[in-house]
Amino acid sequence: MSTELKNYLVELIPNFIKYKIMRSLVYVPMPKGKYLDVKYKIAETKEEKEQAYRLVQDNYKKVGIRVRENSDLNLNKYYLLPTTTVFIAKYKDEVVATVSQIMDVGFGLPIDSFTNIQSIRGKGGRVSEFSSLTVKREWRSKHHDIYIPLVFFAVNYCYEELGVDYLVSVTNMKGGVFLKALFGFEKIKTSSTEYMNAQGKKSCAQFLDMKGLKNFFKVKYKSHIREKNFYELFYRSPWKNQWIINDKKYPLAYEPSLSKEDFEYFFLFKSNLLEQMSEKESCVIKNFYFKNYTDFSLATVESNTRKEPRYLVKMNAKVESSFYIKVLDISKDGLQVVLDKKLNFSNNDEISGVIYLNDLEHLSFTAKIEWQRNNLAGLCFITKEEDKIIKFIDYADWYGNQYNRQDNEVLAA
Repeated sequence: MSTELKNYLVELIPNFIKYKIMRSLVYVPMPKGKYLDVKYKIAETKEEKEQAYRLVQDNYKKVGIRVRENSDLNLNKYYLLPTTTVFIAKYKDEVVATVSQIMDVGFGLPIDSFTNIQSIRGKGGRVSEFSSLTVKREWRSKHHDIYIPLVFFAVNYCYEELGVDYLVSVTNMKGGVFLKALFGFEKIKTSSTEYMNAQGKKSCAQFLDMKGLKNFFKVKYKSHIREKNFYELFYRSPWKNQWIINDKKYPLAYEPSLSKEDFEYFFLFKSNLLEQMSEKESCVIKNFYFKNYTDFSLATVESNTRKEPRYLVKMNAKVESSFYIKVLDISKDGLQVVLDKKLNFSNNDEISGVIYLNDLEHLSFTAKIEWQRNNLAGLCFITKEEDKIIKFIDYADWYGNQYNRQDNEVLAA
């Protein structure tokens, strides 16, 4: 039977049956042999990042995805931001797989060039895009011994460490079916199937509501065999002792910014990305790197009118004595939150509560509601525990600045 005929017959199968068959075929072996020595972590060093960028570039070329021709690395403007995380699977000194998450701040998301995701942004909460997922050819296997553990690590990190509420992704059509069947991604309606980087190959966009992942795994995976049950593999991960996650005093939802050396190496020496950036994009970089706060509109749902640095966090607050809300970011002057739908506030209303900075430190405050958009709101502090907010900001500055990137003069001029 020809491949074309097989594909045609598969298309005739109703989706719910097709997805069930795909889940029944899942089998991810417990780590053994060399797979026990694979570490799952964030790319931190120049060497780790360079290997990850090169792996994506090489593999994209092989499958016909458009890449930057003037570099041997897959580099883009999103890697300039500390809100982008590069996850890697590393065996000894070799990066064998990688995937990145790009948070919806600053530049917006790559998916914006393919379709409109305002319906996702309008839900409120934190949106992130999965991108650049690839595995070295010699580490690929029919059981996804590296692919699945890396994806699980990255998804867990996005939810538990970064507070991501919605993951979006653009894949080929086969990848979309895979994500729908195995993880419960939902299709994003779009009039186009032509993604510019796919060079004519049909693509699709999808999103995952992270809050629904646990129930999806629990309902769809019933097998008592651990290797076939995503619920067991994800929530009782056999790879957890292979994860490397750095401790943070406060739950900050970003990574340390690039050092001067790495900044210049990747974006001046290995590419000419800085020269190609628009004035608005340069403003975004200056905001992150030099606290040069200029008013301008972003691709996201917000506008940048802040005069103080804001720190993205994964925190909760309790307001009006009994309602818990999600805190997205904090600055010296206020915070951005996701308001509970049960709360009926108007602009300029006063609100009081407690922010849970970490398990031990709580910050009491009163604030005025400056703006509301869907269920997002910006709050301006009226009163706050000054010593606690200063302590938090000092740590957040240290964490983001630990590679001394303020010394970078490339964009400061």
